[in-house]
Amino acid sequence: MMIFFIFVVIAISSPTHAIYSSTLSLSLQGHAFQPQYGVQLIFNKTAHSRLLCSAACSQDPSCRSFDYDPSSHRCRLFEADLTNGAIIAMASQTSIVGSVILSPSLYASMYNQSCSACRENRYHTCSSTTSTCQCPGNSYWNGSMCPLQLFENAACSQIDACRSDLNLSCIINSYGEFTQCSIGSTTDEVISTTYGMISTTDEVISTTDGMISTTDEVISTTNGMISTTYGMISTTDEVISTITSMVSGNTIAFQRSITIVS
Repeated sequence: MMIFFIFVVIAISSPTHAIYSSTLSLSLQGHAFQPQYGVQLIFNKTAHSRLLCSAACSQDPSCRSFDYDPSSHRCRLFEADLTNGAIIAMASQTSIVGSVILSPSLYASMYNQSCSACRENRYHTCSSTTSTCQCPGNSYWNGSMCPLQLFENAACSQIDACRSDLNLSCIINSYGEFTQCSIGSTTDEVISTTYGMISTTDEVISTTDGMISTTDEVISTTNGMISTTYGMISTTDEVISTITSMVSGNTIAFQRSITIVS
């Protein structure tokens, strides 16, 4: 798909930043933007020109993509980009898609700085809690820029990477690794479960030690039984010896008895 670039410059009344600009990439005509989720549509209005539609996107910090159809003057803004949306072919041959081009250079010099550094800047917002420049809503700091937060089942690599407004959390597995965005389970619950597993493991080990100790006692008892058995065998030998002597004595007595009768 061929793409060319335009610059949209919006005048603002900030003494620090007289103007700021957004760089947009435009698709070929005959295409529209398809978000992955309906919640990503910011608004669907009319605009008298493609320039006005792109300017509306540039002025909205949450807008990452837009599409415009000059035949109907439809202008749609999306809180989505090509990581969670797609450019698709349309029946209308005049519809076009625009995407805001982002780069680390737009963030590095301002992120976490005093709010005076990012006043009227579309790429940052002033945090009322810290009074510093932070990522706009539904985006997160990944160390170099502010990508959009992720939706359910998307792979995540840090705790704030998922859409918290949709009750999504980046789940941590039993190995302490971030896995995917999901509803419900929190990090604390996972950690608590992990500690529970460790505690249970300790109990299993303790029980195993007890079983080993019991096994030693069984072996000791078995050895005692074997020793007793050998004693019984020895006693049996004595009994057999005695019985043999008795039988031998009886035989002699019997023979003597026969001799007397004769």
